[in-house]
Amino acid sequence: MNDRSRLVWEKQLGEILYPTNSGIPAQDKPVQHFEREFVQVVAERIAMNFYRHDPHGTFAMDALANR
Repeated sequence: MNDRSRLVWEKQLGEILYPTNSGIPAQDKPVQHFEREFVQVVAERIAMNFYRHDPHGTFAMDALANR
C-alpha cells in the first residue's frame, strides 16, 4: 500500500499452512474449492493485522478444512 510513494504498511505474513496439521487428499476436494478456502484463510490472516479478533479463533481450523 502506498500513499504518494510513501510506504504505509510493511509486515511479513510468514508461512501460511492450510490445513496446519493435516493434509487433504486431492480426490476429497475439488481444486477450486480448496483454492477458495485457502484465499479465505489468507484474507483472514491479513485482516488480523487491522481488526480486533479472537486470538484463539483459528484453533482447530484443521477440522473445518477436512469437511
